[in-house]
Amino acid sequence: MIITGTAGDDILEDTARRDKMTGGDGLDVFVMSRDGKTDLILDFDDGVDLIDLTDFDVTFEEVFIYQIDTLTYVVQIRGEKTKVTFQPPEIGDPPIGFSAADFLFDPGAAPPGVNLIVETSGADKLFGTGRPDVFLFNPDGMRDAARRFEIGKDKIDITTFDTTFDDLVMITLQPGRVIIQFENEILAINDRSKLFTAADFSAEDFIFA
Repeated sequence: MIITGTAGDDILEDTARRDKMTGGDGLDVFVMSRDGKTDLILDFDDGVDLIDLTDFDVTFEEVFIYQIDTLTYVVQIRGEKTKVTFQPPEIGDPPIGFSAADFLFDPGAAPPGVNLIVETSGADKLFGTGRPDVFLFNPDGMRDAARRFEIGKDKIDITTFDTTFDDLVMITLQPGRVIIQFENEILAINDRSKLFTAADFSAEDFIFA
């Protein structure tokens, strides 16, 4: 369903269909509902418009966001997706991107607990969720992978190794894919947005013994 705002401030409500929402000028609030449909927001004004996720009973920590191209992002909560296209920024504006300030949440929603994802003794591909994930790796000499890793939200647990951050060798194969080498282990860390590089990692992204 096509939902169009006015030149002023609007509240645009998601229906039970696959909606295309255009707010127009002004401060627009896009109210999303849990309907199992992929919806489109076509002109999100960064720093002005808001996305209301009250119906999802989540906090920002449970929202999974990834970038498709320069202006287009996907906001995913518990498997439900909203595709958001930003209005092009003016010259001199800060880079576009989402933060908690771009959303409205249910004030009573409880923050999610940490989701522990543990590798086996084989060559594993571990997939992250929208929650804060901890990817736990153990010594096995195999090449393992963590996919959908979010820097600043997820962590890599290597407490079973006698390793520090300074011992890690990190190589950017391409944006969004970084190889981490230490001891006899190789980890391939992947970002859904295909953006981060080795330089973006810090000791805060790991858990050491």
